[in-house]
Amino acid sequence: MTEIVEEVADEVEKIAEEVERKLPGDSKLKESLESIENLAEGAVKYAKQTQDLIHKVGDIEKETEDTLNTTNQVERVSQELSSNKNKS
Repeated sequence: MTEIVEEVADEVEKIAEEVERKLPGDSKLKESLESIENLAEGAVKYAKQTQDLIHKVGDIEKETEDTLNTTNQVERVSQELSSNKNKS
């Protein structure tokens, strides 16, 4: 999803720049296009931040799963040791 936002924002930015170059310097439309361009740049920035966050959440999820697996293994070994101790 974030890649799509980036692609659309990049295209909007390119089109705005192209049209902006063809307008007189004091044009109200040029000012509006500059605002649109700034919004597109902001969208790209937030899309990249969102993508980074998604990757970090994925990393944390994997670490959590690894920790739970280790905890489960420790519990099994502890139960086995306890069971063997009671048999002796």
